[in-house]
Amino acid sequence: MKVADEEDKERTRCKVRSEKVGLVLARNAYKLMKTGQGQTAYENKIAVHSEKGIDVGNFNHSRKLAAEFTSSVYDVLKDRKLKLLH
Repeated sequence: MKVADEEDKERTRCKVRSEKVGLVLARNAYKLMKTGQGQTAYENKIAVHSEKGIDVGNFNHSRKLAAEFTSSVYDVLKDRKLKLLH
């Protein structure tokens, strides 16, 4: 029972950390998209955050995430626009 509780706590801790890291990464991708900066700036931004001690995790540090994020936002906005027009 005690081992199961510890595993649940660890799983919860990992989930909370992953969500926080995901928000940091998404927020940076959004800021770059909004300001019109290129996706290569994303990698530099994440590196600077890491150097400052901000937890950015170990994955999704490449410009590929920024490009996929931009594409996803575009798709969502396009769908919403079409729904409003019809």
